[in-house]
Amino acid sequence: MAANDQGVAQALGLSRSNRQHKQELQAVSNAVPTLTLEVTSPETVTVCWPSVPNQIYLLESRTNLSSGSWQTIGGLVVGDGSQICKALPGTGPSRFYRVASAPNP
Repeated sequence: MAANDQGVAQALGLSRSNRQHKQELQAVSNAVPTLTLEVTSPETVTVCWPSVPNQIYLLESRTNLSSGSWQTIGGLVVGDGSQICKALPGTGPSRFYRVASAPNP
């Protein structure tokens, strides 16, 4: 068994006796998605990010990058492997955005 396979077996809690059983794993990226922002009209900003199938996301914003609480924009968004885009009001105070992944139920 290759070293990487042993690490996976240990992470799954498999003992030597049951390592022969085939385990199907779905790769889930823990990488932070890169946000893109586009001013699509004088009143609208579109925020986009790549998604992972079945991963749950929250789009959040705040007006000060270093302080204050992050406010959720909209509700939970379930990834389908495509680019997710949300059109948001572009008026008002400047905003900072981030995408947080929520634990799957």
